Amino acid sequence: MMKLHQNDSTKDWILLSKDGKQRIEVHSPVILDKWTSPGKAKKDATSISAKLKVVQTTVSAHLLPAIVDYCYGIGFHGRGAQLVEEHESLVIVQLVSLANSLDLDGLVNEIFDFLVERISPESSIRLWQLCKKYNIEKYMEKVFDYLLYNLVAKFSHSLCIDWLQLSHEEVTQILKDVNLNVHSENEVLYLAKLWMDDDSRRLRQIPNVCSLLHFSSEKQVEQFKRREFFFPLAELNNMDFTIGQKNRIFRDLIVIIGGSDAALQERKEFTVYNPCSNRWQKCEFLSMSQPVSHHAVVELNKDIYVIGGLHNREHTNAVKKLNMKTGEWTTVSSMYDKRSKLCAVAFNGQIYVMGGANREGALSSAEKYDPKTNQWTYLASMTKPRSNAAAIACNGKIYVTGGVNSMMKVMDSVEVLRKNKKKDVHRWITLHNTMTVPRQGHSIICWNNDMLIAGGRNNHGISMDSVEIFGENITWNKCIMPAMNSARTDFAMISYRGEVFAIAGSRVGRSPLNSVEKFDGKNWTQEQLFWDKRAGHAVCLGLDCSQLLI
Repeated sequence: MMKLHQNDSTKDWILLSKDGKQRIEVHSPVILDKWTSPGKAKKDATSISAKLKVVQTTVSAHLLPAIVDYCYGIGFHGRGAQLVEEHESLVIVQLVSLANSLDLDGLVNEIFDFLVERISPESSIRLWQLCKKYNIEKYMEKVFDYLLYNLVAKFSHSLCIDWLQLSHEEVTQILKDVNLNVHSENEVLYLAKLWMDDDSRRLRQIPNVCSLLHFSSEKQVEQFKRREFFFPLAELNNMDFTIGQKNRIFRDLIVIIGGSDAALQERKEFTVYNPCSNRWQKCEFLSMSQPVSHHAVVELNKDIYVIGGLHNREHTNAVKKLNMKTGEWTTVSSMYDKRSKLCAVAFNGQIYVMGGANREGALSSAEKYDPKTNQWTYLASMTKPRSNAAAIACNGKIYVTGGVNSMMKVMDSVEVLRKNKKKDVHRWITLHNTMTVPRQGHSIICWNNDMLIAGGRNNHGISMDSVEIFGENITWNKCIMPAMNSARTDFAMISYRGEVFAIAGSRVGRSPLNSVEKFDGKNWTQEQLFWDKRAGHAVCLGLDCSQLLI
């Protein structure tokens, strides 16, 4: 028998589960305060000897403890939460249904508070359905918006069974929504086809598919048909596509912050690029209070951090954070070391900063920032000082490539940060393999589970257009990738949905660039020019930030 919450002298009831397997001693006034009709009294030998009244409930043995916890004000973080984590889908439905049938509205709210706090792409469809079923208005919109934002990303990793079990009305509601986070209407058709292929009876919905797609012009329809492979072209040609619908909102945007212009003046502008519309937008209301160049930018938990750099041509250790939900800039704890031309990456929920330069020259020091404590701590120093290097967190490791050492020599070496799990100590290891050429002022991104390195300048001070791949086998691929159209250094590069964007930068002895190139895995093509010539700027992906800019 389970004893719970109060001293034994206060217990006057035994709550009995429906099957009799669970018996919990309780204080009746506490129970009745929230659960007005727990059940009927029952004669029981054990209860007579203990002078406790036995109450037979209609609650199953595994759910009764969660109901009692709720009555005692423990909240949904005890045994109910444990049940959900161990048997998620089934227990959620059972527990919410039970609480609703018992008129325990407070418990229903606590359950949804718990579930929404832990929402994931895997659970979002089921949680949305539960919100609808039990009319949880305070979370309905929030959960549906989360579902719209994460649905395609979920399918890029694995098949979602919950998607296949949706009704036709639910699928239509999701796919027609202008806030569905897709790169093109081809992804919408892909989701529709997955749902239809799961049940042959759904194939009769094919003629209605075109009503789910958003096209504002005939040109968009023709581009769609040329790229689509899920349906025969003849079948697509017979579909009646609706023209003039509102384009979907592109929720993830490429963000460019700071840098220096053609006059070598530091800048403070915040600019976004929409790869879908191929347009730049300068956002004056999000500009920093002070200009900065040769800094680092990191996105973490949908906040954007601007770290270090040059301000008034002085090295700084300042760190600013932009809340992309509110558009508010705040100052967080400064780094220990002032540094410009530094590397920074987000890794395991923290920010790691490596190298750079200050008045004393190139730095080998490294430190990390914990946003939960707002504190920086030193890490082990790199094996070599590195300024104007490039770093990436990829495949569970942090790599730092190239850069300039304290002797002003451009390097081709690569270091990786490794952690001793037993001692919780980090150390840097120099890899035996090197890049194909020395580079500084280059860029690196994680691309198709490999690392792609582009541009920079070599030991002769010559800007480069070359591109190379660093694979998981820790060898530099000697089969050089297609070169960029323009040589560039001190530029920004970012990967988005399998495509690579190289943005602005400079060429030695020449004015900064405003050109933008996109690599699709085969070729580099020119995109819309940046609105100003720029070098020493930084880039990151602004996750779900479009609503802030509308």
